[in-house]
Order: sequence, then structure tokens, then C-alpha cells
Amino acid sequence: MNRLIFRSLVTLSLLCFSLVAARQACADSVKYSWSFGGNTFTWSLPTNPVISSENVVAGLSFTIPGVTFTENGGAPMTGTVDFFSSSSLNDPIPGGFDLYTGPQNNQNFLADTFGPQLYTGSEGTPTLSAGVFTLSQIGSDGFTPIGTGTLTATLVSSAVPEPPTILLLAVGLVIGLAVAVLRKN
Repeated sequence: MNRLIFRSLVTLSLLCFSLVAARQACADSVKYSWSFGGNTFTWSLPTNPVISSENVVAGLSFTIPGVTFTENGGAPMTGTVDFFSSSSLNDPIPGGFDLYTGPQNNQNFLADTFGPQLYTGSEGTPTLSAGVFTLSQIGSDGFTPIGTGTLTATLVSSAVPEPPTILLLAVGLVIGLAVAVLRKN
């Protein structure tokens, strides 16, 4: 009888522990909306994107290829986003971002801006910033500002159960079921 009580207490303890230990991980992203000249481009990126070393220019910029975006709510397209440092001494136009489609030698710039730096940390391990930013759009010559636009960067959090939480819950349930079956015998 004492063994049965002991097993029940252990099982209840494990079940309670698995439920108490349950945590939620956050898969954070930043949703962007760039408005300029009657057009609005939207896309999302992870708050802490993984940047390949070949896409980093230390102290200047980083590139994120393969970004899905829409223009004025239309069909999804794929492009590339560059983010620029505001502390670059070699770049006459600091900060900002650009969004473009096409290959390296034939790019179609949809947004080419300068203004505040839109991330913290290094170019190799950036954390994207949220907020509302006013940036200057650059003309086709690559230097002359042709107006200002608004970039709205909104932090989006979605809770996702961590695998260890699910594992703990599953182990607790399996032990509970095993004890229930053994109790019948």
C-alpha cells in the first residue's frame, strides 16, 4: 500500500513539475511598411536575423537576400534588403535601407533611403529596431534626395512552445499512464 501511495505522489509531482516548468519561447519578428510616393511596400524579418558572412560589410552594411514583400498589397515578390550603418565614415549617405529586385548587376531599386540606423549591434549579429522612422528617398543618381517617406517597423511576438516543455509534459503523461496501468494490475 505504501508503495502505491509513493508511486502516486511521484507521478503527481512529475505531472505538476512538467506543467509548472512549461515556458513559452518568443519567435519575434519585425513587420515593415515603407510608404513613399503613393506606394507602400511591406515585408517581415526576424528580429535577430542570421546574416551570412558574405553578406556583411563590417562597419557599413548587411544584406538579407530572398525577402518576400508586397507592393500596395499586391502579389508577393522576392527581393533583397540592405541595412546601412549610421557610423560609416566612408559612406557619404549614412543609415537607412534599400529594397531591390533583380541580380547584382541589374538591380531595380524600389526603395533606396538614408537616415537613422535601423538596427543595433554589429552588422554580423544585428537586432532590428522597431519604431516609426522618417527617411530620405534617394533618386536614380544614387545621391540626390527626392523626398521623404515613412518606415513603420512593428515588433510582432508569437509565443511558441519550446521542445523541452513538450518533452517534459509528454514524459509526465507517460509516467502517469504507466502508474495507472500498474495500479490496475
